[in-house]
Amino acid sequence: IVATLLLLSQVFNTRFLQDDYIVLGFLTDSTWIGWLNAVWQGQGGNLWPYGFHALLLTSSVHTVNTSLVAIWTLFVIAVVTLCNLTIFKWVLGEDIKMLGKLKIMTIFSISYLGFEGLFTPGLISAYSYHLASFSHLWPITLLIFALYQMSIASRNIFLAFVLGIFIGNSNIAESTAAIICFAIMFILRKKDFFFTKEFYAKSKNFYYAVFSGTIIGFTIIIISPGFWNRAENSVGLPSSASEFIRRFFRSFSSFSADLLTHPMFWLSFLVGVLISKPIKSFNDRANLINKIKLLLSLGLILFGSLTIGSTFAYVSWHQSSGLYQIFIPFSFLLGFYSKSLFNRNFSES
Repeated sequence: IVATLLLLSQVFNTRFLQDDYIVLGFLTDSTWIGWLNAVWQGQGGNLWPYGFHALLLTSSVHTVNTSLVAIWTLFVIAVVTLCNLTIFKWVLGEDIKMLGKLKIMTIFSISYLGFEGLFTPGLISAYSYHLASFSHLWPITLLIFALYQMSIASRNIFLAFVLGIFIGNSNIAESTAAIICFAIMFILRKKDFFFTKEFYAKSKNFYYAVFSGTIIGFTIIIISPGFWNRAENSVGLPSSASEFIRRFFRSFSSFSADLLTHPMFWLSFLVGVLISKPIKSFNDRANLINKIKLLLSLGLILFGSLTIGSTFAYVSWHQSSGLYQIFIPFSFLLGFYSKSLFNRNFSES
């Protein structure tokens, strides 16, 4: 009920943010292509987040019209919920059916409310601050969809390449995290390390297509003059080893505190415990544990990439949305597994 009321409130009270007005002001005197060129020269080569953001605002250049933005907010919420259900379906398999319809709605509530923190307005960063959402949330959501497509042996090479372009051309930290994940998958392609062999073997062509697209999208970012101009002029690169260490620990502590004080991280764990049912088969438990470990590994890679990336740039409240997309489902599944483990140990004793 709370999630539904907040959702309706956010959609029907859609307002433009500061970045929206900057784009609207530019589009008043220029074109969409002109905006992309300005981004390329002054911001960076991550063109699709800036381009899609500008497209959302085109109907509002000469009149106040937030309807398209409101509809897009609903679409993003649907995509995020679908992404979480995809994670749960992959990890739990057929056991997802035992959650029931009401509990599936609980997962939807977690998907929506999971972004709101004690110190960060996460709902805004995910569902209202669309440029930040395109840059930080969408690449992780699309990465999860790409991994799931690989797990079901998808052969749609075009889809894989497009997903790769969007993942790689989003933001430097998230793009780097995705490249690291795909590189590890290739290095360990013959080993049963958290299903690495399973992902690679089931859909090699899909893997190569999505990996290639990610590298191309990443390359477009770093070859743009705006990427280096912003790195030098916005905050400035670390000028010494001591400054690098200071900025690194600032970034590390910021993202760590954001996660550890995030109320939905702990509430999701509690919900997982409450709606869990014992998993009796040892093979099922082992499979569940390995999948949870894989999800944790993905989250830690992203955490490290964000920490290093913000060390060379800056830390901001809107950069954590991709982390929530991984760690909130992880917390839920960890609670789900913990009760199963407790019930097993209790029954054995």
